[in-house]
Amino acid sequence: VNADFWRNKVRVAAEKRVRLAQDPATTGYRWINGESDGLPGLVVDRYHDTLVAKIYTAAWFPHLEAIVWAVRAELGGARMVLRLSRNSQAAALAEFGLQDGQML
Repeated sequence: VNADFWRNKVRVAAEKRVRLAQDPATTGYRWINGESDGLPGLVVDRYHDTLVAKIYTAAWFPHLEAIVWAVRAELGGARMVLRLSRNSQAAALAEFGLQDGQML
């Protein structure tokens, strides 16, 4: 698994929602919807020019840098915020120095 793998997964998910992105009246929508996009435990929403990545499992932490790169490369956004499920917050902080609400 490498950066191109993640970028392809993000690209395929984004292609399913391209009509939302092209509609100027739509400023909030889900870019990545976890299991249905082959990325279980990961959700990425867009709110105007802010992307919010919600992680529901600690399995994503070792891949977070590659995922953030893929999401930013494919989806853009002025900023990206990390949201962590309650059950993953302790591991995120202790093992990876990640905190809920931090900018990525």
